[in-house]
Amino acid sequence: MRLALLSFEVLRQSEQLDPRMVDWQRSHLADETNHLNLGEALLPLYWDAAPLWMRWLNGRLLRFVIREFLSAPKRSGVRVIEYLVKECPELTRRKAELLSAMRGLDRNPRFHESLYSRRIVPKTFALFDRYTEFHHLGKRLWGYSPEAHR
Repeated sequence: MRLALLSFEVLRQSEQLDPRMVDWQRSHLADETNHLNLGEALLPLYWDAAPLWMRWLNGRLLRFVIREFLSAPKRSGVRVIEYLVKECPELTRRKAELLSAMRGLDRNPRFHESLYSRRIVPKTFALFDRYTEFHHLGKRLWGYSPEAHR
């Protein structure tokens, strides 16, 4: 989703950017939209047919994946800051501050909501609402809290 937001921003500023980059982002956005639509269509078909134990296990695995790879930057974020400090030595004195701020994103509700919220992924959150196995995701996706199923 973060890349999709980047794609929208690139398209918004397309006049100021290399046309090849704009074309690539436009293609990426179309692909990303197709991936999301496919996932949203297939999940109910497979999920409804799965046994309860498998649904529960997959819900827990999704929480792990979100925590490790899809929420606040961890290992890659540290490498980015290290590279930035290497490229801009004047930032050396602020390296600890930058690393602390990067690690602090994991506890920042506004940061989490900028990545995943009902405004950004409404269909995905509606699916989470539909299945109780996902209701615990709010512990990792700070922008998510289950709504009553209508």
